[in-house]
Amino acid sequence: MADGVTVRLPPKGEELQNSFLKDNWVNLLTSSSLASESLHKKYKEAHFTVWARSLDKVFHLSPSSKLANEEGRQLVRILNVRLDRTTLTNRISGFSLSEQFFPPGYVLYDPEFQKTIRQADMPKKFKTEPLVILGIDSRIGEGLRANLKMAIKGVTGVEPILKIVSLNEFEQARVAGKYDLVAASLPVNDPNVEGAMGFFFGLTPPIIPDAGNDGAKAFHNRVANAKKLSDQSARNFEYRRIFSEATNEGCVLPLFHYSTAVIAKEGIDLSHVPTSDETVAFAKIRFK
Repeated sequence: MADGVTVRLPPKGEELQNSFLKDNWVNLLTSSSLASESLHKKYKEAHFTVWARSLDKVFHLSPSSKLANEEGRQLVRILNVRLDRTTLTNRISGFSLSEQFFPPGYVLYDPEFQKTIRQADMPKKFKTEPLVILGIDSRIGEGLRANLKMAIKGVTGVEPILKIVSLNEFEQARVAGKYDLVAASLPVNDPNVEGAMGFFFGLTPPIIPDAGNDGAKAFHNRVANAKKLSDQSARNFEYRRIFSEATNEGCVLPLFHYSTAVIAKEGIDLSHVPTSDETVAFAKIRFK
């Protein structure tokens, strides 16, 4: 038995990644493929092992409860059509631009997805009032924050206000609803498809809200009904349709996918972790 255990609170955000280069108390770090090229270069120079999963997260925008209406959906549809993705991803790497919530290769990826967003005029209020965008400090680096402001301003003409909170504060801030859009990343590789659908559509407020009260646009009810189908392929087909329609209706705006990256110091062997390991992120990590 150990004589004592020391627990240390790690730094936050980019400070954690830089601390990892200098501090020897921790030997495994979970990061993201969006980390700067210069930082990855430092890891390689330090002879660390860097391993990235296949695309397992989506970065997206979705409306708050106060914009879960036709005006808010109109805004999201306009952003989907007009937002400059090259501005959004300027000077970052490790991403794959997307029109869908799920990347190719996943169960709910729709190979027949068609972007059929209805054209609309920008509501006047969004041309004069800055949008308030809620985000998590550890998920949106400084570069991405600057890009997001510039990309949104390119559509509305007004620079948005970023309301950045910690991961621990995020859910409370999301429920409070004192913002217009959420800019967040979510895992999209959950093997429990039904559980994931409940998570996306069933929270209060939902991550992806309904587009109306009628049967076709009440996505929450459609998810519940799809879960009752006895055939798994039929359920998945309906789930794909729901995500496609939610995107085209302006209930969610997928922007890009990226990967979880793992950096290991000497003593951790990641060589037996295949990129296809979707269920348990580090199921096959072993210590030398």
